[in-house]
Formats: sequence, structure tokens, C-alpha cells
Amino acid sequence: NAESTKYTVVIDDYAENTQSREQAETVMQTKLFAGDAADIYYFRNDMLSPLPWISAGLLYDLDPLIVADSEISEEDIIPWTAMHEYGGLYLLSPTFGVVALSCSQQTQQLHTGWTIAEYLDIEKSLRPEQDMIYYMDPENFLKRIGGRYLRGVIDYEHAQCNLDTPEFREILQSALKAGSYDGGYNPDKNVPQRIVDGELICCYVGLSSALEVSFDRYRCGQTLGYVGWPTPDGSNGMDVRLMMPLGVSEATSCPEGCWEFLKYLLLHPWMEYSADGTPVYAPLLQDNLDILKNIEVPYAEITTFDDVQLIVDLAKTCETMDFYDEEAMSILLEEMGDLVSGNIDLDTAVERMQSRLNLYLMEQVK
Repeated sequence: NAESTKYTVVIDDYAENTQSREQAETVMQTKLFAGDAADIYYFRNDMLSPLPWISAGLLYDLDPLIVADSEISEEDIIPWTAMHEYGGLYLLSPTFGVVALSCSQQTQQLHTGWTIAEYLDIEKSLRPEQDMIYYMDPENFLKRIGGRYLRGVIDYEHAQCNLDTPEFREILQSALKAGSYDGGYNPDKNVPQRIVDGELICCYVGLSSALEVSFDRYRCGQTLGYVGWPTPDGSNGMDVRLMMPLGVSEATSCPEGCWEFLKYLLLHPWMEYSADGTPVYAPLLQDNLDILKNIEVPYAEITTFDDVQLIVDLAKTCETMDFYDEEAMSILLEEMGDLVSGNIDLDTAVERMQSRLNLYLMEQVK
């Protein structure tokens, strides 16, 4: 507000005077359908999913505003492809990270874009002293791999979802076949070192900034490789994570004002800590590195622009963001528990997941 004489930003906290997340959502929805919608919404990853909003046409496509802006272009926005996962540019964030699996450089060379079948084949060939992945069980397999598939087949607009497909059945069957690994703590050897020594194939990692890359190198002496989760068709299983995902209401009366605010955030991102993320706006990458190198951790001094570029290169290969419908996934996980325990067979699990998920989607559009 101190920078603008034309627009004033006012924050409306829907959780104020409420006792739960559900109550806050009710307040938000009541205002939305009463014609008192906010101009901009913050879709915090663990609180509010933007997926139903995008499907229902409730978010403004920002593409025309960027085209009309003489200062910012498509080339300036690093995760441009991933941010267009749903057609238009419905979400924007000043910073981002990449969700991936850390691995050896050799594994990256051999298995960038690997299938679920490849994952299972590698697991079968492991020596007794090797682990496939740092923490895995059937439920986590379904969440990490099935979750990416799920968001592509849910149709919020028509309240339907088809899970009775060969791809989803393969995911369920593979979750039962895949090994479980508890990821137990090893006081004698850290995870990156185990990867380098060939004792561990891969490990879930969230790369918020170049400091995560140099941290792994600090612990094992070399830069690791990074791949996405295996997928049914071998497509890229890596996701972009928007650290502060913001969407403009389709009903806004001042899209230009919303863009001015979002543009200000793009040009002035909060980057005080590694967890704040990497700037979406490419011209700020060197500034980001300068800030990271001044953070008081022993591996800051070995952080280089190559580490920044590694995250940029990974983000540019991503075609998706890491938004999931947590409620929908919880339904699948409940039924997966019965499948794992042997209480139901695969056909029954698919049928129950399908039925419950469609019921859930119907409730969302009421």
C-alpha cells in the first residue's frame, strides 16, 4: 500500500471468529455466492485447493494481462509450462520450488521419465543391503503416484471421476507389489551419502531453493541427480510447488489492480530464507543467490549459480503443479487400507473408491 496511490490492499481473514477450517470455508462460500467475493484468493497448500475453483471457472485467466504488460513477458516466468497445467494462467506466486526424488547422477541419466513397471523392475534387482526409496508403503505409493493421476481424471464441473481404467488399476496393483521401507534413521550415514554409496536408490525431496542442492552436496561430497515419481506412461513425474499461490476471482471488478498487486509481489518476493523458495521472476535469480550465500549455514559458501540453474532447469521440464484434493485422496486411502489388509479385492476397491468419490464430488457442487 505504501507503493501505490491508485490501489489499496485489504486482507479479509475468513477464519476470524470461527472455530474450524470448515467454518472458515462456509464463511468464504457464503460471501462468494452472495456476490461479495474477494478479488484475490490465497490457496495455501494445506488449507484450500484451487482445483475446484479452476474447474468451475471461478478464477481469472491472467495471460492477457501479462501479454499487455510491457515489463514482464512469458520468458521471465520460470515455471511457465507447469503454471499452465489447466490451460490458462490461473495461479501466480512470487516464489516456487520443485517436488522430486533425489538420486544418483547415474539414476537420473537412466530413469528420467520412468514408468511404474521400471520402478518395480529395479526394486526386484536390488541387493539385500539396498533400499529402493526413503520411506514407502502401499498408502504412500497411492498418495504420491496415484495422487498425480487422480487430479487428471477428476471432473469437478460435472461432478464425476472415472477410476475404472487400466492406468489406475496398475497403480493399485503396483502399490501392493512395491516394497515398504521405513526410512529408519542411520546415525552412521546420512541419506545423500547412502545414495552416493549405492545403498539407496532415491528419496523424496522438496527443492525450495539452491541451498537444498548445496546442502545435499555438503553432506555427500557431490551434486545429486533428481527425477520425478514414476508414472504409468513414463511422463515427467516432477511437480512445481508454488510457495504462495494466488488466484484472481473471475468476478473481480478490477483485474488491472489485481495484476498490479501480483506484479509487485513478483518483482519484490520475500526471499529471506531458503524455505521461501526460488523467485518465479527470472531476472531475480542472481539476487536470490546473493541472499542465500549470506544465510548463516556452513554450506551457504559452497552454493553457486549452477545450483540455482539446476532448480530452474528442473522447473522448466515440469508440466504440472503439486495441487491435490486432500479430501478425495483421503477417500482413496481409506479404501486402500482395506485392500492392503485383504478385506476386499481389487475390483471391490475400485468400485468403492469410484462410488464414494463421485458422491463427494456431487456434494461439492451443491
